[in-house]
Amino acid sequence: MKRFENNYFRAGMYGLFALVEWLSLTQSITIMILGAITLTIASICYVFAGAKHQERATSKITGGTGVNVAVATNAYGMA
Repeated sequence: MKRFENNYFRAGMYGLFALVEWLSLTQSITIMILGAITLTIASICYVFAGAKHQERATSKITGGTGVNVAVATNAYGMA
């Protein structure tokens, strides 16, 4: 499970999904280009986060502890 927390793994997966989207666009340009652009940007962002050794922040919406909780605890030295 720890492997999925790695930014480079996530960047690779988003990059793979983006590649599939871009390849599908070789047949005809459709609204799918928005998905390809979004996935490409997400992949690039995860590469930058990995290069800067940043940890992934979670959100309560996706079932995590919440970004605001992590920021508040770190800001007050409780982490």
